[in-house]
Amino acid sequence: MPRKNHFADKIAALSTKPAKAPKTVAPQPEAKAKPAVQRGKDKAADFVRLAEKRHFAVIEKIRLVGNLSDTTNYVSTADQVAMIFDSIQEELNAARARFKVADRKQKRGPLKLVA
Repeated sequence: MPRKNHFADKIAALSTKPAKAPKTVAPQPEAKAKPAVQRGKDKAADFVRLAEKRHFAVIEKIRLVGNLSDTTNYVSTADQVAMIFDSIQEELNAARARFKVADRKQKRGPLKLVA
């Protein structure tokens, strides 16, 4: 299945305003290629780049777990399947919580200075 650039398209749509039509109909020069963004210089671009890569990898692995449902090749119990999906759900919940600012601040706890 071909890789899709979901995050890049969504972020580009949010961050760019529609361009106004030029007043003249003169032919426009070819658009220059954007310079390659150096890693670590643009945090938003780094996020998009890594999020696309990691999202795609996770989706592929989940599809592989789904392949285990083929009863002609594998035998499993309901408890085994429940354990797999419970652990996946726990990790998803933990990852989602890390994106919430309030949860991040709670984990750190208050600063206590001792004299």
